[in-house]
Amino acid sequence: LTPDSEDYDASPAFQTAYSMEFYGREWQFRVQTTSRFDLYNNRSQPNMILAGGLVIDALIMLVFLMLARGKSRAEQEVRERTAELSASLQKIQSREAELSKLNVELEQKRRDAEVAARAKAEFLANMSHEIRTPMNAVMGMLVLLKEVRLNSYSGQLVRKAYSAAENLLQLLNDILDLSRLDSSNVEVEANEFELEALVQRSIEMLGLVAEEKRIRLQVGIPPDTPSMLSGDLLRISQIVINLIGNGLKFTEQDKLVSVNFSVLRDDGEGQSGQLRIAVEDSGIGIPADKLEQIFESFRQLDGSTSRRFGGTGLGLAISKKLCDLMGGTIEVASTEGKGSCFTVSLPIAIPADSLPLASELPGAPESPLICCGLNHNLGVLEQYRQPGRPASD
Repeated sequence: LTPDSEDYDASPAFQTAYSMEFYGREWQFRVQTTSRFDLYNNRSQPNMILAGGLVIDALIMLVFLMLARGKSRAEQEVRERTAELSASLQKIQSREAELSKLNVELEQKRRDAEVAARAKAEFLANMSHEIRTPMNAVMGMLVLLKEVRLNSYSGQLVRKAYSAAENLLQLLNDILDLSRLDSSNVEVEANEFELEALVQRSIEMLGLVAEEKRIRLQVGIPPDTPSMLSGDLLRISQIVINLIGNGLKFTEQDKLVSVNFSVLRDDGEGQSGQLRIAVEDSGIGIPADKLEQIFESFRQLDGSTSRRFGGTGLGLAISKKLCDLMGGTIEVASTEGKGSCFTVSLPIAIPADSLPLASELPGAPESPLICCGLNHNLGVLEQYRQPGRPASD
């Protein structure tokens, strides 16, 4: 623009000048606002400011409306949630009151059940004791009667009566033992005893049963087993008798029941260890889904088992309770149709002066296993078996 131009502004709102050299020539530039710009700027600026202010006010109002609506919605949700929580709290408090009432009732019922169980155990113990006394007299009379010369029919009747009395006495003894265990009236003793005494006490009384059924009863003891142990001989022998009697009951004629005794020291040479007793039969076996049930009182595989083999299902229950009482375990492994193996592990003390069994009995000290067959004379631990030779029957 030049001073003669129509839009030239003598006092522009904005004006600047600069020079630039281009292709060897220097160019001078002057830049300024024109009168038209000032006229437009003076007319439009208030309107633009007003419009901008209105837009900003509208945006602020919109934000406030959105905040107010959000606050209202949040307050409504809080009120609803608070009402739900109050209702849930009331339900919880009501449920807690019901549970407290139920706990009181259950505690009372538990006490009543304990009193009833103790009363039942005491009743069974007293009745078993009172009945066992005359039963011993009856069995004594039957033994004397068996010695009398009778005809074949009378002798058969006496034998049947004696067998029935013997079974009844065994049942009474089992019930008495079970009631004592349930009422916690059994105390475990710790006395020194010979391993040979345990074997004889546990097995000799069942030797005749095995002979009558023509079952091979075999005993195995490693020769390095300590000859003296310390524990409750009565309870341990009771467990072994129950397990062997159970094996003989379910084993058919001309088959084998084996009993193996061993002692595992806790640290190799220490004065404590585990007495392991494994009783294996070749009987009917136990289904896998019933292995846990056999240790329950009065529980057998089924009704046909009781009718076929007899018994009441107390022997294993008593053995399990005795093992628990002495801090031991009893396990069973079985294959249906092939037989079962019951393994008992009991904590035992070993006297310091206990010698290996091989030094106590004559025979070959290098033999890894003592196996003896039981016949009518019931000779127990009577021979060492050489390695690789079969056990005598």
